[in-house]
Amino acid sequence: MDVTAIFNPMAIGMVLVLFALDFFGSVAKLVGLSANTSIQRVGQVPRIRQALYVDGLATVGGSLVGSTSFVTFVESGVGIRVGARTGIASVVTGMLLAGCALFSPVAGWIPADAAAGALLFVALGLLPGHAVLSKIGPVALAIAATMAAVTATTEALDQALLAGLVIFLISELARGRKPGLVLSLITVLLAGGVSLQYGLG
Repeated sequence: MDVTAIFNPMAIGMVLVLFALDFFGSVAKLVGLSANTSIQRVGQVPRIRQALYVDGLATVGGSLVGSTSFVTFVESGVGIRVGARTGIASVVTGMLLAGCALFSPVAGWIPADAAAGALLFVALGLLPGHAVLSKIGPVALAIAATMAAVTATTEALDQALLAGLVIFLISELARGRKPGLVLSLITVLLAGGVSLQYGLG
């Protein structure tokens, strides 16, 4: 529970990066997970502010016990794709995972590379179909492709997010639009955080 480390100047970059990753990650997952449900209305997620409050509290709660956030998981898309809607699937999954804790020593024998095939299979299954992709603009596709490429080559989500934000801001300027102040500020903060994190500043 020693929080004095966050006052270390060397930790500023990490704090900024983690904030941006968690915030944008939560927003993206809430929008993406509700896309194939009746929750979204004309591309908008009702009461997303309240959902982010819950996710933020869960993130803080998770950090107090040394874990990641507890609420919004992109893996939930697998359950949603096969019909899960009410949360019962999450409860059953949690119970099964708790039962698997008994076999955790055995799981330690399995190399992490062995799960790569399963993860790739799930990722391909979650990709949107042609009908959805045809409705997405070229800028959004370029951002998604760039972020995927950066993630695959660097294994750094912060760098991928920064690349996506920079491309979006450049596209807005190229169209003669004024980028949002908050988004621009967050991009600058994330760039500073990434620079501090990787010793580029």
